[in-house]
Amino acid sequence: MRHRTGLAWSDFRHILAHQVTVPYLERFVELTGVPRDRLVVTVPEPGNMTSAALGVQLDRGYEGLRPGDRVLFVGLGGGVSIMTMVWEKA
Repeated sequence: MRHRTGLAWSDFRHILAHQVTVPYLERFVELTGVPRDRLVVTVPEPGNMTSAALGVQLDRGYEGLRPGDRVLFVGLGGGVSIMTMVWEKA
């Protein structure tokens, strides 16, 4: 994604990633280089919320967004599939 868009991690206010477990999230950070301060971490409280995870993370981080802030959504499926989407607040 970063190669296709030319955007760096610092270009995103939040990076929302599907979170299965805390160790899985730590490994995601280690492999991708995503700065921890860009993540909205939800998995410790409600656990793995499957498809609702990204929406809950957006809700938790939305109030702090200003117009022009970008959010990167990263959906992961069992390590087999991945999707990314860039969203910018108007």
